[in-house]
Amino acid sequence: MNYKKIGSLIMAAAVTVTAAFPLSAVNVQAKKKSYGTSTVQILATTDLHGQSVKFNYDSGVESEGSLAQLVSVIKEKKKNLEYGTTITVDSGDTVYGIGSESIMKGTVSGSEYMYECMKAVNYDAITLGNHDFDYGVDYIQKALKKAGMNQKVVLSNVFLARSGKNLYKSSTMVTRTVKTTTGRKAKVKIGIIGATIPSLTTLYKWQGIVRTADIVNSVREEAKALKKKGADLIVVAAHTGIGGAKHKLKADNAGYALTAIPEVDAVCCGHTHMDYPAATAKAAVYDAYAQTDEDKLMHGKALVEEKDHGASLGQIQIKLGFDANGKPYVKKRSAKVHRVTGMDKEDAKIRSINAKYDAQYRKIYDKTITKIEGSTNSYFGMIEDNPMIQLCNEAKIHYGLAAVKNLAEPYRDAPVISATEYQMGGSTSGDYIYVDGQIYQKDVLNIQSYAQQRAKVYYMTGKQLRDALDFQAAKMYQTVGQEKAATWGSETGSLVSQGYQPILGPSYQNNWRGFMVYDGVEYTIDPNRPPRYDKEGRQISNGSRITSLTCNGQPVSDQQVFVLVSRHITSEMDPINLKASRQQVLINKTDHMSEMLEDYMVHQTVNDMLHISSDSNWRVDFADRQNYVIRTTAKAAEQAKEKPWYLGEIPGTAGFTFYRAHLGTPEQKEDHSGPMVVAAPLETKATGDPVKIRVETSDVSGIECVRFASGIRREDDYVWNYATLVKDDQFEVSSNGTYTVYAKDKQGNATVSYITVDNIDYTVAVAPSVTGKVTNKKRSIAGYASPSATVYMQGAGKFSQVKANGKGYFKFTVPSLKAGEYISLWQVDTKGRQSQVVSVEVSRSGANTPQIREINNKSTRIKGIFNDDPLCRIMAQEGKTVFIPKDSEKLYRISNLYNSSYKIVKGSYTCKNGSFSLDIPVQNAGKKIKVYGVDWVGRLSALSSNTKTVTEVAPNKPQLNNVLAQEGLLRGSIPGMKRAGMDIQIITDKGKVYTGRTDAKGAFAVETGLHQTGTTYSVKASDQKDGRKRTSAVAKVEAKSYTDFLEKYSDTTEIDSITDESDEITGRITLDGAASACVIVHGKKYALPFDSEGEFSFPLPDKKAHPFAYKDKVVVIVRSASKALMGVDVLTVAEALPDRPECTPKKLTEKTKKLRVVGNRDCTAVLKSGSIFVTKKAVAKKNGKYIYKFSIPKKLRKKNRAMKIYFVNTSGESKKILLRVK
Repeated sequence: MNYKKIGSLIMAAAVTVTAAFPLSAVNVQAKKKSYGTSTVQILATTDLHGQSVKFNYDSGVESEGSLAQLVSVIKEKKKNLEYGTTITVDSGDTVYGIGSESIMKGTVSGSEYMYECMKAVNYDAITLGNHDFDYGVDYIQKALKKAGMNQKVVLSNVFLARSGKNLYKSSTMVTRTVKTTTGRKAKVKIGIIGATIPSLTTLYKWQGIVRTADIVNSVREEAKALKKKGADLIVVAAHTGIGGAKHKLKADNAGYALTAIPEVDAVCCGHTHMDYPAATAKAAVYDAYAQTDEDKLMHGKALVEEKDHGASLGQIQIKLGFDANGKPYVKKRSAKVHRVTGMDKEDAKIRSINAKYDAQYRKIYDKTITKIEGSTNSYFGMIEDNPMIQLCNEAKIHYGLAAVKNLAEPYRDAPVISATEYQMGGSTSGDYIYVDGQIYQKDVLNIQSYAQQRAKVYYMTGKQLRDALDFQAAKMYQTVGQEKAATWGSETGSLVSQGYQPILGPSYQNNWRGFMVYDGVEYTIDPNRPPRYDKEGRQISNGSRITSLTCNGQPVSDQQVFVLVSRHITSEMDPINLKASRQQVLINKTDHMSEMLEDYMVHQTVNDMLHISSDSNWRVDFADRQNYVIRTTAKAAEQAKEKPWYLGEIPGTAGFTFYRAHLGTPEQKEDHSGPMVVAAPLETKATGDPVKIRVETSDVSGIECVRFASGIRREDDYVWNYATLVKDDQFEVSSNGTYTVYAKDKQGNATVSYITVDNIDYTVAVAPSVTGKVTNKKRSIAGYASPSATVYMQGAGKFSQVKANGKGYFKFTVPSLKAGEYISLWQVDTKGRQSQVVSVEVSRSGANTPQIREINNKSTRIKGIFNDDPLCRIMAQEGKTVFIPKDSEKLYRISNLYNSSYKIVKGSYTCKNGSFSLDIPVQNAGKKIKVYGVDWVGRLSALSSNTKTVTEVAPNKPQLNNVLAQEGLLRGSIPGMKRAGMDIQIITDKGKVYTGRTDAKGAFAVETGLHQTGTTYSVKASDQKDGRKRTSAVAKVEAKSYTDFLEKYSDTTEIDSITDESDEITGRITLDGAASACVIVHGKKYALPFDSEGEFSFPLPDKKAHPFAYKDKVVVIVRSASKALMGVDVLTVAEALPDRPECTPKKLTEKTKKLRVVGNRDCTAVLKSGSIFVTKKAVAKKNGKYIYKFSIPKKLRKKNRAMKIYFVNTSGESKKILLRVK
């Protein structure tokens, strides 16, 4: 090796480097610092629900948690971050409850105070939740814009229904310059994507205004776009819970699935009101997911969710490293939740913004609704009925009695029951209902939590009711003697170890939420029995803790039907299949429950006093023991001492006390309470008729009598000895005034209820009422008026009248209704009194119904009248074929008409001044075509009369078989018409005319002679009817070459090989069902007979004049009995092998120089000797023989040299002649 040379090269390289980088520059490079690390901190809030400060405007009391406190925590977290930057996001449900409703209604002036507060926080991005849409798209858009927050909204999966554009931008890009641990600065681009639950809201009809898309698909698409724009990190702020381990399309909860998107780095969830990560049983469900690690990262990504009403702050930290160019990359992620406590102070700026509204809200809250004697509370609400929950349930029953009057049987006369879910109890010492002396507006809100919550009217069977009661009894109540001390917290566990028995299970002692109290039925819970279900809803025994379930003392059967008025059937009942009953909605939208409660309190107030009591319709059948302890607030001490079960107190912590109780005594099981009695008028509008009052009663001992009397009466009034009995749960009053309803049970306990009637006016008739919602898909409008009244309707393009029946029921049939139009209704009763006019708006539930003209078997368009929005379209369906406008495939695919198995046929579409036209192929007479209007979100119009049967005005359009130019025959049929004698006319594009007639099956076959490939035939059929010639629509077909069908049909026929010496065509048809065949030779067509095995043998016609020639084509065509093409095969004629050559001379010597070869074919003659080949073509033809001449090379003219002479053509070699030189 030349080391000297290598050393020289190294020195040269060193000199080169020094020249390129002076020494000083090299030193600078060496001293340049690395970037080190930095942190992007994401602080997340969600589900603030109007909670700007600690005072809760929905409940009227202070709570622990608020935006003002969160802001203080946010400032602290920002301050504590030394290296990096902080992003703040909110995941929606910001506006909600009485705070927003008061602003919307104008009872509180100003803009949305929550958005004003958020503006002051300077969020980087916010998204919207379902409750933000509760007040409508217009309201939320105006509120955001007024507060200057509209540019902060990111929302990737909500679009304007009409234009398809995003309601708000899908994402935003935040670029931050961060300081690193080495003191350097680097840029980080952070993309923030917003999304919300696809179901949006149930309180606002958003369909047709906006549409939603799947959260995961929307975020995935936007994340890829942000990466292309250079995003280093991607954060998702989504109003969605963590969701299932497997994502379902358009599922509301999808947080876990979002973490699986490769481009996403962090997910900030909301909606389900829970903390994650957290050391709770609820969080543990998600900890167990396959891709959740010990650091609570999901798919390696950080995810947070926080409790509602400002109770928590989510904190995600993403530690970044940087490459040599300052490009960031993720080194580590972490997630945690900070719970707000009383130690977290309210931010002064948020308080100052809130102060502008606070005084107005306080005025609302301080409004006195009514007064009560003494006080009432819910301190012991898990072992006994309490008056305030009773009042809530009676208010719902009061509403339900009137609401169901127009429902069909069996619901109209079914018992109306109600359920109220505890919204509080057990979590803090102040977490209970307590009212003393006066009931204020804030008490109404506190009792019936959240002004915005509305009741729904469901139907429910007796079995479903029993299952619901059994499930909550299994969950809530301690199984006697089963729970060990270790399963409780230390405080309760210590008491258990001492022999005390808590009444509630470990999971529910500190949280009563979800416990539903029912009224209208009577039931007993026995916690000594084994539970029927476990906490997940799995049936674990055949027993039942509901030992008694009655309605007015009579056992409830599984089949008995009830009408239930409740905010909801809690989703916690889903495991026992009560999800079905959540879908059994009879009336979906009712008044706010707080308004129901307030209205009922006012109606029951007599002489400025509301008399409240509970009917004790439910009880817990404890075993007779003295070791029970009841954990509730220490504030309940005085009330506890008044209870017959009270034995003493054991001090607890955090403001709680354990009250020792002797429960299960025989006296406690006796019925000392009066019945529940609720009365409601069935007519509240002005009426000239007596008003019917429906009465609902309930008592475990059964009802002895129900009576009513005018005026205000108490339970002990003498009038009840002779007052009018209420029969069939109804009575009638003929004058305005206050009436008292009295109910007495079979134990002699009595209750009164009051009802005021003030709508009787004998100069007017009651205005008619309409049952159900009037939509543009309805074909009738029905309702109730006075019995036998004449009811008038103006609208839907007509004026009409009908007679109500003896029960007042009426029904108008309408041809079609248009969305947005108004229908006017009024009545004139049998006394000639006219009612007020009721105006009903027609709502949109799809496209308006088009009016369709006749479609006949020559029509090439569907025509008619379609008065609707320009974005709506006409579509039609015949069997599994749909006809749609050319520009509407995307609309079709999102419509209710879409079916992936349907064939799509597109046509030209126009709609001008209400007249539309959609091109379709001609249809056969008798076909049924369904025609729909489709609105911009894919909802169909009503079908009703828009199924059109295609009428016959001529023979049906001919159905033509494939035409082969080489066949010279056009076959077809008139579909659906098996009639002989219809005339067939065929005109080619060259003007040639051919005619024929149909046979008895409506089929035809017309000889057209051979035509060139590409010739177009126009075919029509004619007949005579009633002396008039009728001509069908024209069918067209293009003649094609047999080569166009070989790939599809050649496997069905085999032609044996043919040479230019053959004199017949042989082969076989291998397909069952073949009916006829033909063969085409030398441009002529011949019938080709075949036997039962499909074998055929066809002699060549006129062989002498027209023998086979090399490269001739032989075509065989096979058709079915219906003349449909079944098989096509073609064979090219091959050359026959040449005969053995004849040579002159026949013997060769060394002096032979020439060789003459004679053969029967014009081909190639070959002379071969060893490796020497000599080939010659024919030089002459004589007497039908071809002559070939060879000059024998000198080197072959040697003694004993052998030579082979033979012919070669495309089919092979002839026999050989062997010659040897002598």
